Amino acid sequence: LNRHVVPVFWVAGDDHDFAESNHFHLISNTNEVERIELRSRPDDASAVPLYREKLGQDIVNVFDRVRALSPDTEFRDAQVERFTKHYVSERDVATAFAGAMAELLGEFGIVVFQPYVPEAKTAFVPILESALTKATAINEALIRRSHALQQAGHAVPVSVKEEHTLVMYEGSRGRDRVLLNGHGFNLRRSGETFSAADLLKVANTDYEKFSANVLLRPVTEAAVLPTVAYVAGPTEVLYWEQADAVFDAMGIARHPVLTRWSGHIVENRVEKTLEKYGLVLDDLSLPEGQLESRLVRENIPEELERALTAIRRTIDEQAPRVIEAAATIDPTLRKPTEHAQHNMLSQLEHIERKVVSQLKRRNEVLMRQVAAARAAIYPLQKPQERVINVLHYLIRHGPDYLNGVMRACQHWAAHLESPVSAE
Repeated sequence: LNRHVVPVFWVAGDDHDFAESNHFHLISNTNEVERIELRSRPDDASAVPLYREKLGQDIVNVFDRVRALSPDTEFRDAQVERFTKHYVSERDVATAFAGAMAELLGEFGIVVFQPYVPEAKTAFVPILESALTKATAINEALIRRSHALQQAGHAVPVSVKEEHTLVMYEGSRGRDRVLLNGHGFNLRRSGETFSAADLLKVANTDYEKFSANVLLRPVTEAAVLPTVAYVAGPTEVLYWEQADAVFDAMGIARHPVLTRWSGHIVENRVEKTLEKYGLVLDDLSLPEGQLESRLVRENIPEELERALTAIRRTIDEQAPRVIEAAATIDPTLRKPTEHAQHNMLSQLEHIERKVVSQLKRRNEVLMRQVAAARAAIYPLQKPQERVINVLHYLIRHGPDYLNGVMRACQHWAAHLESPVSAE
């Protein structure tokens, strides 16, 4: 681009989805995917934003479980300490996360931005005021955009109704959506009402209570920071297709959206399993048991395999003749003989399943190794990057782990051309 660019990680600390942020996963000493949870929030609890949600003493139990489930490597204590100094009981969830991210990624030039601090909240007031005053026009644009996306067969991740605004306010029930109500506004959950003048006045005096929803957030980012491009995950890209309408309605210039990189961390033990059984990564995405069955089938004795194939071929070839011959004697015999053919084939399948099951028991090492590889690459049958926490890798591979990821990124980046114009 021939200009300096600073990568900024925007911490969505205004978000109130505690169920999404109250836990993480790691792989235990026994190769099980373990969920470690801070605590749960009752369904009827106030929707407190994450930057107001204190960690409390529960955080002590979290790291006790980490130590108990992780291998006692030479790196474990030091790497856990990198997190425990940020995740302390009196700190809130968002600030603890921001501190840990800044320490982990600061050396790579990444700036961590906390949009919920007073200085940032003040800067957002004009954008939020504009979103409120133009709420009707923004909604009309979003509804048109939603219809266009649906007609094109694209997903519409955020539902939009005529009474919606894109502004959130912390009322008596916590973070709540502001809705249009005649000439004023009301909050969706609590029902609190405001005149247009009163809400705009509150936005200037109690600005810390206001925030942008998921469609307004990228517009807010673009308005506050001089943005070259927005790097997004798969879900954010879908939001962006809707958010285009908000940029236009609010008169704020759009910038390109780039899909973030995605990859797999393949540890040595997993690589050895792949090589040993002649597998590729995609094989591990098969449903549990399916890959194992395929592998143990390779150990079925050839004589048994040939015999089963021959019997099945004979049934396929001869059973129709038996059915037709029986039907010429009495048409009512057709269904019983067809049923008999089906039963014979089912019995053969039952024998094969029994053989495979016995082979699985005899191949316990194979079963354990494949299960461990699957847990590492597709934990909970989901993409690795969506489940396994970075602490898992830091404990096992030490502080150079992130440098290794960077070296891999630099290798691939050397072969890329930037799609972003310098203009």
